[in-house]
Amino acid sequence: MASSRTKKAFQELKDDGFNTCIDTNGNVFNDDVKNLLKNTDLVLLDIKHINADWHKTITGKTNETTLKFAEYLREKNVNVWMRYVLVPGYSDQPEYLHEMGKHFQEYSNIEKLEIQPYHKLGIHKYEHLNMEYKLNEVPENTLDQLQTAKDIFSQYFKEVIIN
Repeated sequence: MASSRTKKAFQELKDDGFNTCIDTNGNVFNDDVKNLLKNTDLVLLDIKHINADWHKTITGKTNETTLKFAEYLREKNVNVWMRYVLVPGYSDQPEYLHEMGKHFQEYSNIEKLEIQPYHKLGIHKYEHLNMEYKLNEVPENTLDQLQTAKDIFSQYFKEVIIN
C-alpha cells in the first residue's frame, strides 16, 4: 500500500523534474495506488498469466485485480512496460499467449512487452525462508521457446524483447 510518505516523495520528485516508476504485479489496487499513479511516469507491470485459473495456479490468486489495474492504467494513459515470465509448462501455452496479445493489443499505453526467461536464481530465497520451491523440476527455457513466444507477441505489441 502506498504510504503518504511515498506519495509525497513521488510528488517532490516530479516537482524537481525526476521521472518516477512503479514496479508491480498490479495485485494491490486501491485509492492510495490511484493517488500514487498521478505522479508516476512509468509502470513496470508483471502479468503472470492471462487465464484466471492458470494465474491462480502460479500465484495462488486470480488475475482479476491485475487486469482491472491494467485497464485503469489504460484509462489514465499511464505508460506501461509489460513483463511476462515464460515458465515452461505454466505460462508458455501458445493459445494463451495469443489470448493475452488480443486482450492487450488495443492498449496504446503499453510501450513494450518484455519476455523474461524462467530461471532458478531465486531458489535460495525459498530455502532461506524454509519454504518449498514448487518449480524445482521445471527446466529453463530453450531459445526456440523464447523465439516462439516473441513471434506470437510481436503480432500484438509494438515492441517485444527477450530479456
